[in-house]
Amino acid sequence: MLMSVIAAFISSRDGVTASDGRKLGSIDLANGVPSKPYEVESDDFEKTFSLAGGKVIGAFCGLLEFGKRTIAEHIQEITRDSFSSGRTFMQIVDLVQQELTARLNQVDDGEVTRLCRNVDLLIVGGAQLTRKKMRIAGVRFCAKPDGVTTTRNVVSAPRYKQYYVYGEDLACRAAIRTFEADRSPDCSISFLRKMVKGAISAGIQNCGIKEPGGVRACGGKVFTTWTQY
Repeated sequence: MLMSVIAAFISSRDGVTASDGRKLGSIDLANGVPSKPYEVESDDFEKTFSLAGGKVIGAFCGLLEFGKRTIAEHIQEITRDSFSSGRTFMQIVDLVQQELTARLNQVDDGEVTRLCRNVDLLIVGGAQLTRKKMRIAGVRFCAKPDGVTTTRNVVSAPRYKQYYVYGEDLACRAAIRTFEADRSPDCSISFLRKMVKGAISAGIQNCGIKEPGGVRACGGKVFTTWTQY
């Protein structure tokens, strides 16, 4: 069962990403079975990030770190020279998808076993990295015995608003209900921030339990990051 809950919410001109703050401590698996109960290591672990001063933002869940870097730090390294070379949003997404897959496949088995290299990633930005034609790219990195593969979906908000949610099943359903209940014509950044924070809070309140240990799959502080142009 995937941990955490993350979400992205966009209008045609602005975007917001959000996450919970829960991080569980590392454990070893014996034949796929946890060797000890899960414990909460932190409720203040941020899973959102911002690139190029807010031109591109994102959130991640699943595997949170490897190689002494968080997923956000890996993405910052991967994209470090990308924004001065005139890349589009989708070219940034392509680069992150390819390079993060390569890095996940190169992780030492002693650090992260092959079947635990799952990452869900949301990336948000304008099509040409300007404040219009906002996009959400949902990229799922799927761990398999012979290596990590990926799937991707991209959504836009040409007339209204659009959301995307990843994470633990029950938390995602609660977050989706929050977004689906939105009937407001308000597309301001303040409204987007309010809605996405409410969706993550609903996910935390309605999430499932991680066994062994009876630990709630989501929790802690709600983090938000928004586009800035």
